[in-house]
Amino acid sequence: MVQLNGQINMDMLMFIVNYNEKKRKSKEVLRLAAEKGLHGGTIILGEGKVRSSLLRTLGIDSARREIVILVAPSTMAKQAFTYITEKSEFEKKKSGVALRIPLNRTSGISKNTIDFDKVVENKQQPHLDEDSHQLIVTIKDIGEGEEVLDIVERFGGLGGTVIHGRGAASYEVRHVFNMDIEPEKDVLMTIVPSEKTHDIINTLSEELEMKNKNTGVLFAVDLAETFGLFQ
Repeated sequence: MVQLNGQINMDMLMFIVNYNEKKRKSKEVLRLAAEKGLHGGTIILGEGKVRSSLLRTLGIDSARREIVILVAPSTMAKQAFTYITEKSEFEKKKSGVALRIPLNRTSGISKNTIDFDKVVENKQQPHLDEDSHQLIVTIKDIGEGEEVLDIVERFGGLGGTVIHGRGAASYEVRHVFNMDIEPEKDVLMTIVPSEKTHDIINTLSEELEMKNKNTGVLFAVDLAETFGLFQ
């Protein structure tokens, strides 16, 4: 593993695609990434939350999603992002959504996945998405994702993808029949126009009472590049 010292800007590539057992697009994304020198990645299973009233803005309508995550130096990530979105035809509806997200600090990147000797040092600040979108991540108790979507929809949000998780804080553990039960959580990711992020976050925080202790977590992430968003 390598510890980066901040001299190399790093990006996270995230590809949200429909799950198809016979033809897994997630595997195609990883194959294309490998052709550009990125030989490692993570696939997470998620669930789509796009309503008909949102005109299926994300262009993907399967209930099940696969989320492919890769981390790479910004120069390589940008090249791989362009290559993958072109080869995998993300410009077509129902092909999926691709995001490039600038990272602050990273650690634990294996030399087996990236040849750092070939990476061009880049100390410049990352260039953000010209279309100006942000990714809002909301972590709430399971079943409360619909409330989040109700609020996001009011501001023209672009649907969302849910990952199901579990809380692990000791104070959340409940004992049932001598077993420890950890409350299930919904991790909802939704893409919104940057100019609306402030209002959406304030409304989510107020209406979902997220300023109160143990009611959830909410944060926004800048996007360097987006692909596959359809109005």
